[in-house]
This record gives sequence, C-alpha cells and structure tokens, in this order.
Amino acid sequence: MTGQRCHDLPDRITLLPRDINRLRRNSVNFIAFTPGTSLNMRSSGGKASERALLRWLLPDDWVANEKGSLSLLTGGMRRDRFKGHVDELEGYGLDEKLKAAFRAKLVEDSTDPAQPGGSLRARFLELAYQLGGRERLSDEERQKRAEIVGTLRSTLSPGSACRRGQA
Repeated sequence: MTGQRCHDLPDRITLLPRDINRLRRNSVNFIAFTPGTSLNMRSSGGKASERALLRWLLPDDWVANEKGSLSLLTGGMRRDRFKGHVDELEGYGLDEKLKAAFRAKLVEDSTDPAQPGGSLRARFLELAYQLGGRERLSDEERQKRAEIVGTLRSTLSPGSACRRGQA
C-alpha cells in the first residue's frame, strides 16, 4: 500500500521503544494493538520481551545486582531462558531519548511520598536483593514482583514518557 517493505511490528505498546528508530524511517506505520492485552499495563507481568526491554532501560544501579534483577524480571520463566531474551536485545539500538525519558520518569516517581512501601526504586532494589539467584518465590514475593513489573510497564507506556514531550 505504501510501497515500503513490511517489518515485524511491536505487538505491545511497551515494545515501541525497542522498534521506534526503525519505525521513524517510514513515512507511515500501521500498528494494531489489542486493548485487552496490549494496553492494560497492570494486568500481569507482561511478555518476556517487554520485561527484557525493561532490563535494558532501567538505570545501571537498579540492575547492578544482576541475578536479583533478572529474578525479579523473569516472570514465570526460568532465569536462564529469560536471560536469553535480555541478551537478544544487546546492541539492538534502543532509542536513547526514550531511554532517558523513561529514566527521568522513574526519578520523578521515586520522589512521590505517597507511594506505599517506599519508592519504586527502593522496592525494586529490596526485592532484587531478597530474591538473589532464586527462582522459587513465595506467594508474597510473586505479588511484589507483579506489582513492581506492572508499575514499570505502566511507566514505560507512551502515556507516561512520550506524552510528556520528552521522546
């Protein structure tokens, strides 16, 4: 229709930062999202590709505890399988403006005194330390992980970072 080649497109709105540089080269992009799964950021831990992208976008001090941060972001996968998803994104050419906007939003949100249980950063670091290299989590740890990942996915959605005019 446009005379341009078709490419695999992100199937989740949170995956746009992964593909935005490629999409910007086109004059027109058609991307279909399913509202029930693509736009509901707090419904679950999301797809492995979303969580792997989060791993690359998070500030370095958040992921310095590699085993713990991977355990936190794995969702229901084995850590070694999830690490494969993370490794696939190395050198992918993530958009630096979006990465900076996401990190700025994390800093902004971390100063919200109304957040229960401390800042998102504090909760992420605490749970990552608590989990370490473990793959078996208690129900409470799974609940904390889901809440943290849901908040990160929500922060990553274009309504949070992009709409602010930073991307």
